[in-house]
Amino acid sequence: MTRLSSAILIAGLLSATVWAQPTLEPRQTQLEAEKALAGKVFNYQYSNGAELRVQFHADSMSWEGVAGPLKDMRGTNGGLRLSRIAENIYFGTWLTDEGGEDSVVYNLDDMTVFAHVLGGQQNTVFQIDGTIGCFGSESECDAPNTLPMSRDERRAIWARNNPSRRDLFGEQDDDLAAEITALLASYERSVNEMDLELAEEVWSQDSFVSFIHPCGHEQGWENVMGRFYLGTMAPLPSRHLRLRDIDVYRLTEDSAWAEFYWDFDATLPDGSPIQTSGRETQIFKRENGAWQIQNVHYSGMPTQAEGEGY
Repeated sequence: MTRLSSAILIAGLLSATVWAQPTLEPRQTQLEAEKALAGKVFNYQYSNGAELRVQFHADSMSWEGVAGPLKDMRGTNGGLRLSRIAENIYFGTWLTDEGGEDSVVYNLDDMTVFAHVLGGQQNTVFQIDGTIGCFGSESECDAPNTLPMSRDERRAIWARNNPSRRDLFGEQDDDLAAEITALLASYERSVNEMDLELAEEVWSQDSFVSFIHPCGHEQGWENVMGRFYLGTMAPLPSRHLRLRDIDVYRLTEDSAWAEFYWDFDATLPDGSPIQTSGRETQIFKRENGAWQIQNVHYSGMPTQAEGEGY
């Protein structure tokens, strides 16, 4: 999506009275906006609870989240362009260092803010609005903290603030997805072939490893190997685990997690067949350049039967 198309989306949020204003040349509207907003601070709250402090500079803007999903996050975004649309109504766009773009209208008459946010490589766009609590100088409004914060730091804070949301940045991390999918294929093979050497490569060897499953709760790799692989899987004459519908999420540069469903066909020691399905979450960390499983938690499929699922 181009900056022009973002502007067109924003235009729909403006009242008809705005467009009744005299037409101004683009350079004139830019100069007027820069003069009115340079160094100024906005404090506003979006309808999703995100409370922001924003300050405009010559060609960039700084922001800090003080409440809601962006709490404790901050950054400085370049590519700032400002225009005056009408008296006390300004339009701004800027680029994010996550590959997205924000397009925002500030209406200082009724102290409202409207935004279209273009996020990351997936080009997902969402619309949001809110109210401006303060507009003025640094002495009048709370200015954002401008200390640098890395992208990984923001990702980690986002994950902490929003455990049920996939990704602040709307990105598809193809490299990560490929690496974790390959790791899960090795995990799948270690179970199907009872390959303990491969399992040792797949699993982290530290003492914080854990594995919660219907038959128990194992802590440490030795217990995972002894009770899950040797105690539960090895006695089955045949077994076939298939993973499907895998979603991968990055937490930091060296940590990630995945959700997926699984199907399991096996033969019990008495020769009778079994077939089960379920859901699973795995947490991974990267050590010495290699991804390994740190934690696993799996359970059966959802149930809506009366008296079950509690």
